[in-house]
Formats: sequence, C-alpha cells, structure tokens
Amino acid sequence: MPAYTVYHNPDFTKYISIDDKEGSIEILYDVVTFEANDMEEVFLQTNSIDGPWACNPELKHVFSHRSTSTGDVIRRLDDDTWWVVESVGFTKLREDELSSIVYGKIPEIIRNLRKERQQEYAD
Repeated sequence: MPAYTVYHNPDFTKYISIDDKEGSIEILYDVVTFEANDMEEVFLQTNSIDGPWACNPELKHVFSHRSTSTGDVIRRLDDDTWWVVESVGFTKLREDELSSIVYGKIPEIIRNLRKERQQEYAD
C-alpha cells in the first residue's frame, strides 16, 4: 500500500483551479503522512465526516484541524507525484508548478521565508 503526505494550503479559500493564477499554490505545510489504497481514501481520511479526523488515533497528524479541501495537495511518496485537490477529483502538478512552491513544516517554512526576505532587503 503506498504512503501519501497531505499538505494544506493556507490560501485554500482563494483556490479555484490549477489554471487560475489568482488562486495559485505558493506555500504548503505538511499535515500527515500515512498509507492508503488511493487518493480518494486519503481525502476521506483527512475530512471530518463522523467526527474530527485529527482525533483518529491511526493518523498521527503534524499540524491542522481542518479538513482537506480544494487547493490542498496530496503527494504520493513511492513515485513522488503531487496532486492538487480540485472541486471534483485531483490534478497532477507539473514540474514547473512544483518549482515555485515552498513546502515543509510550519516552523521551517517561516524560518526560510524570513531568511529570504532578509536577503532581499540586504540586496
């Protein structure tokens, strides 16, 4: 069974589709990694349907108490493919779309963004 990592997009409410540049994906933070049969199962497991998904003892989440939604991203680890959650289904992200995305753990992202901004001001 493949493993997946779910990344939440802090700007998910602005997301319309991968082709809409206003709702682009710029920053992602990792929420949980676990094994599942497919992305549909990942999506269902990270949604609060019968109760808060973050309380599921089988899922050791890193951060987040909201459900996975459009604009969030699921990464399949065995083939390193990245998929954005759409209003219906998933769209595979291309290399050029991935290259502009900052992703990782929240403290790490904040540290890296601070370093980048400090460097920009220094230049």
